[in-house]
Amino acid sequence: MSSRRILEPPQELWRAGARELAHGVVERMSLARQALAEVGQFLVEIESRGPMELYGHGSTAGWFAETARINSKEARDTVTRALAVNEGRNLDGTPAPAFAPIAG
Repeated sequence: MSSRRILEPPQELWRAGARELAHGVVERMSLARQALAEVGQFLVEIESRGPMELYGHGSTAGWFAETARINSKEARDTVTRALAVNEGRNLDGTPAPAFAPIAG
């Protein structure tokens, strides 16, 4: 996986100027997107192994919704996006190319 970077939460946010506030938002959104991209890689691997086999769930999206405590639509959208932008593996182990890798 990629290098980890944890941002310290601001202690006295009320003292921050406009530029510091904007920078904090941009930095944290960048980290959130990076984390979501990494979650997508995990979801693709779960999908390739089979969520029923791993977790007793009929779908990766169903398992993800329950695990992440999000609604089923958000889970389906996240799994669909992950499968589109990440290379996976077919059940026989052969590579399954991403449908839209550049979008990832």
